[in-house]
Amino acid sequence: SAVMNLEEDDFRAETILDLLEYGVIRERFSITRPELIRQAVEEANIRFGIYGSEADESVTLSWTNGLKRIMYGICMKGEGEYGGDGYGFYPLDIQEGEGALELVRFTHFVETLIAVTEARRKPATLSAWGVYLEDTADALLVSRPGGDDPDYEIFARYLEKLQAAGDTLAESVSFRVFRESFLQQLSSEVRQGNFIGGGITFCSLIPMRSIPFRTIAMLGLNFDAFPRKEKRAPFDLIKLNPAAGDRNLRGNDKHLFLETLLSAQERLYISYLGRSPRDSTVLP
Repeated sequence: SAVMNLEEDDFRAETILDLLEYGVIRERFSITRPELIRQAVEEANIRFGIYGSEADESVTLSWTNGLKRIMYGICMKGEGEYGGDGYGFYPLDIQEGEGALELVRFTHFVETLIAVTEARRKPATLSAWGVYLEDTADALLVSRPGGDDPDYEIFARYLEKLQAAGDTLAESVSFRVFRESFLQQLSSEVRQGNFIGGGITFCSLIPMRSIPFRTIAMLGLNFDAFPRKEKRAPFDLIKLNPAAGDRNLRGNDKHLFLETLLSAQERLYISYLGRSPRDSTVLP
């Protein structure tokens, strides 16, 4: 989802570096020293933008300019100015040997990420977007042998559904429209598959589905968040003509709280903000 949410006009340095927190990406590109890469990005003055603009000089803060400085610094000696593409740049001689190879691998990663992001510009059919997803996974993620990866199984099932739907729907859609549907369905399947899967389970409160656990923690029970306060529109006819059985959010949350109390076998942990984060005044 982190790669899918990446936009061409939001290629910020921290966003790209955060992707290296995923082990499947580091393994795919054989990256082992993220701290070295972070240092190189800072020294190359990479901030945001793929190409930048010469008009506002944001080109000097872009990824293409910064990577060019790093690569020229590896391949050539000297720190003199080089011309090219209508503007000059200074090579960055900061690494040699294994460190330089690490930066070359990182450059390959960023160039692959740019190509993947730019491939979304034109609308495409569902079948074409399915092929795009598969190609993106092959390009950016390490392949796991065998069928022991549950996340990949969910992804493969989604591609099968997408192919079946694409056989009947030939209309082209933009990537943003497709992405919303893809992330929503993927998130739904992941939540269902991971519920009570061992270890710690994170979930929302669902009425009449409480299951006993040794320890239950309820987070975010701030005075203005729980029980929820229902805000109805002035034209809501249910509010104007209330009847028995109407939904009551505040009442539902009180019932959920009682169910949670009954489900905690040994420990119940409740977390809330007791002081204002602005001026530290006491909150209800």
